[in-house]
Amino acid sequence: MPANSPLQTILIVDDEITNIKVLSALLKDDQKIVFATDGTTALVRAETKKPDLVLLDIMMPGLDGYQVCRKLKENPLTAHIPVIFVTAKDQEQDEADGFAAGAIDFITKPFSPLLVKARVRNHLNLIGQRNKLKLLSDELEAYRQRVDLELQSARETQSFLLPTESTLNTIRLSHRLSVDSYFKPCSELGGDYWTIRNLDDQYVAVLMADFSGHGVNAALNTFRLHALLDNAYEQADNPAAFLEQLNIRLSPLLPTGQYATVFYGVIDRANNLLRYSGAATPSPLIIMPGTKMPVIGNGEGFPLGMFDESDYENRELAFPPGASLLLYSDAVTEAKLTEGGRFHEQGLIDLISNSIAILPGKERLNALIKLLNEQFIHPLADDLTLVSIYREND
Repeated sequence: MPANSPLQTILIVDDEITNIKVLSALLKDDQKIVFATDGTTALVRAETKKPDLVLLDIMMPGLDGYQVCRKLKENPLTAHIPVIFVTAKDQEQDEADGFAAGAIDFITKPFSPLLVKARVRNHLNLIGQRNKLKLLSDELEAYRQRVDLELQSARETQSFLLPTESTLNTIRLSHRLSVDSYFKPCSELGGDYWTIRNLDDQYVAVLMADFSGHGVNAALNTFRLHALLDNAYEQADNPAAFLEQLNIRLSPLLPTGQYATVFYGVIDRANNLLRYSGAATPSPLIIMPGTKMPVIGNGEGFPLGMFDESDYENRELAFPPGASLLLYSDAVTEAKLTEGGRFHEQGLIDLISNSIAILPGKERLNALIKLLNEQFIHPLADDLTLVSIYREND
């Protein structure tokens, strides 16, 4: 036993005090000994003294060894304590009954002192290793629970970055734009982010970003972007110039190899237009009033953070009253389907044109979410974000 290690405790149970004395003499130098001369006392001492090992005689008045062993195993406070029978009973059935009662080993009387010490030492070593593994397991479980709580807190904090109901109500009242969204984080921290901003009486800006990877770095990148945006609206009505400047500011902040796909668009109510620019983002879709097939935009462009300086292109789509804009993260197009394969952009287009295009604007997103959740294998490997902007009739 290593120096300064605490002595392990052995409970010896035998109705013959001579047997207790012999076993105690053999073991007392290396272990702490407690004893009992009957089964009832043994059960009490096992619960109060918490021994590391029990040496238990079978033939005792009152409760015999089998009964004591079964009661030890039935008690949650003592069930973990290993039991070795020390007995003159040496028939095969006796051993079978002992193992059935919960014992881990047999020592047959008359016993060899060397054999007793070797058996006890081996079992105590195994017990010590088991206890160390249990301690390590408990520490790992505590660490896992702490990490889970921290990740949950981080996911909730990410949600706080998204537009509030107050912001969306202001947009609706001032611009006749009904904005609905759905954000479901994956089991890890992810890198999805979206926001909408009232630029003036004519323009409303909307941005959706998806940072590469998962975990803490991806989540931190959404905080970096959120902080940058407060001072990044100098060229807010020019989407291509806006992305160029945002890329210049964001690139130095991103760790090597990380980037973001971004959609940035400006709704021009006076001219019934969506002016936008893409940075490798999924195609924006517009459902025009009275039609089923959505108009497919172009989200091509270099991701933000891939190069220190990148050029982006302004594009335009008609966005009259009664039209809806749908933005979505790539978790939609890359999701695995219950029937096999992946959803892809065409799957989304088919779903819209066949199922939800005819629904009123405010009902489309809820219907889409329901249909997607029915088809996708869960949990998803990435954050799922959907934003629907319906332009009400003036």
